[in-house]
Amino acid sequence: MNERCIICDSELRHSGIFICEHHTNVLNNFLEKSISEKIIKNPTFKNHCMICGEWENKIIINHPHWNFVCTICFNTANDFYKSLF
Repeated sequence: MNERCIICDSELRHSGIFICEHHTNVLNNFLEKSISEKIIKNPTFKNHCMICGEWENKIIINHPHWNFVCTICFNTANDFYKSLF
């Protein structure tokens, strides 16, 4: 069974990646435009990453559906999708 996107719950074709390509692009847009209300630089436990569960010493990207993703987990997905092209 494949993983599912933590944001939209769509089934992913690749294992070890927990964000679909569409939502990886959405989160990337938040980072590139430095949308301050979407980036949490000093997160607390309530803002922990939905993938790895960590929050300490992390930068968290906040998706509008209250799904938090750290930049490390995001970069893993983003690098993966970039490598496909």
